[in-house]
Amino acid sequence: MNSFIFGEYIPGSSPVHRMNPASKLLLCVLFIIMTLISSHWIDYAELSILIIISFVMCHISFQVIYRGIKPLLLIILFTAILQLFFDPAGKLIWGLGPIKITEGGLSSSAFVFCRFLLIILISTLLTLSTPPTKLANGIRVILNPFRKLKLPVDIISLMISVALRFIPTLYKELRTIIKAQRSRGMIFRSGSLSDRVKKMAMLIIPLLFSSFEQARKLSYAMLSRGYQTNIRRTQINESSFTKLDGIAWAIYLFFGALEIMSKG
Repeated sequence: MNSFIFGEYIPGSSPVHRMNPASKLLLCVLFIIMTLISSHWIDYAELSILIIISFVMCHISFQVIYRGIKPLLLIILFTAILQLFFDPAGKLIWGLGPIKITEGGLSSSAFVFCRFLLIILISTLLTLSTPPTKLANGIRVILNPFRKLKLPVDIISLMISVALRFIPTLYKELRTIIKAQRSRGMIFRSGSLSDRVKKMAMLIIPLLFSSFEQARKLSYAMLSRGYQTNIRRTQINESSFTKLDGIAWAIYLFFGALEIMSKG
């Protein structure tokens, strides 16, 4: 089974699946804002409870979620480690010449790790519980007021939905290229830095060609079905705001109020 699930949709009938896509998008943005402005451990504990409740309601196992975010954990950890050395505030814990680790750096590193992890989790939940077509429709609904400013709302929503749709496809293609290169005797973790850069080029160039080929096939498929960008489209099943959305907003606003109160 492919471990990379970001951008994929897992069908289901849970309350999260049945929510309005525009509402889910706005709640995702609200959660990210709450994560970015959090500055206390109690805030991160509340946000962690909120994301756990969301996943439980979505009926997606945490084992699946872990396999999905596992490829990104190394990037998050690397970013957190960098933050470890750039905050000189607080008591010195360890030092070696110009390299120093302080209490402030340790705290900042932990905060950065939690922020990135929570943001990736809520974004993964959004894509797992929302089909790309409905996600594009949600983006279109949110951006609808900007039509008066001549903003190409339909094109923007289509671009975003296509980008999300092709993330897992390109990842699978990358894995295929890596396996093909390894079958030819390529060892990516050996050699000098320049050798490794050249080996990475042997992955990136075929991936770019594959991306262009996928884009060409998609454009031909859309043209063969008479797709035009200057026509406003309607939906067979228009999503509406339901009681589920009201409950979700009440829960998220409650946790947001708790975070504001903790700052006071």
